[in-house]
Amino acid sequence: WADVARGITDHDFGSFAPQGEERSLYAARVFSRPNWDWVIFISRPEAEITQRIGSIQTATIAVSLIAMTIMSILLILVTRSLLMKPIRKLQEAATRIAEDKIHARIDITSNDELGRLARDMEAMSLAIREEIDKTEIANRAKSEFLAHMSHELRSPLNAILGYAELTLNDSSSDQLPKTTRNYVQTISRSGNHLLELIGDILDMSKIEAGQLKLEDVPLNLNRMVEDLTSMMALSALEQNNQLTFKLPDGLHPWVYGDPVRLRQVLTNFLSNAIKFTTSGNIAIEVTLLREDRDTQTLRFTVRDDGVGISRAKLDGIFDAFSQADVSTTRKFGGTGLGLAINKQLVLAMKGEIGADSVEGKGSAFWFQLPMRK
Repeated sequence: WADVARGITDHDFGSFAPQGEERSLYAARVFSRPNWDWVIFISRPEAEITQRIGSIQTATIAVSLIAMTIMSILLILVTRSLLMKPIRKLQEAATRIAEDKIHARIDITSNDELGRLARDMEAMSLAIREEIDKTEIANRAKSEFLAHMSHELRSPLNAILGYAELTLNDSSSDQLPKTTRNYVQTISRSGNHLLELIGDILDMSKIEAGQLKLEDVPLNLNRMVEDLTSMMALSALEQNNQLTFKLPDGLHPWVYGDPVRLRQVLTNFLSNAIKFTTSGNIAIEVTLLREDRDTQTLRFTVRDDGVGISRAKLDGIFDAFSQADVSTTRKFGGTGLGLAINKQLVLAMKGEIGADSVEGKGSAFWFQLPMRK
């Protein structure tokens, strides 16, 4: 073997040239001559082979990673284009419908499931829009009818009340039989109650028709609260109630606002407090919440020791035609519009309104307003 190895040292066998005395066997090549039958084994360094294999392997892994990254990016782009964008458009359309911002057109033109869903949502959106338009038209017609009817009812009712007052105040009214005088007094009380109901219906119809207009004139808060307390004191006394008011020391008395509507909200609260309280205390409290150079935020609260309202029924107390108990109308009267009107008036004045109550212990109805000095 040594002689053979030395004999082929200077020969070139292609890629299998012998190198020194390396013994690592990696390949074999048949070397033949006449009368010879030899297989010549050529060895090469292991590091050379493994280095080439390692570089090829590293390059292969790198190319594979790059290819996978490119494929992933392409897959994401295609998915976003084919799925995510249409789904986002459908989501935006559903959000607009949920927020009553009806939009008939959804920009999806494909013929797949998403396209069919988009067209179904467009049809649903148009149907909702049509129903809303019909409802708004009917609501405006109803509000206008109620407004006209309220005005028409007030004229003859004022005449009835006027003649009833003239009859009761006439110098010869003492000569009327007691029964007849009681009849006239009943007409007067019932007529005044009916006038209040008509006023509530007229206010609610104005609010629903968008015809509510607020004044912005100077008013004196101290004087308004004092006058209101004096006006309601007799009604409170008839129920054996004590009516008081409390104003903060740092109150800026002169502010801009709508004195008629502000008085209306407080009167509704006070009327309810007097109606549902017997032999108790009723208080008007004004609290200064925040103040700067030009504005003060005030909270007006009417507290009473009345029957109170359960927690379950308190949440819907400001809804139209809502009362805490169905027997309330039969026992105390009223339409259930007073608190709903209060809520709309306070919201129109950019304020907040609420109530706290414990059944059997009393209630506290409040609203707060930012008022310019």
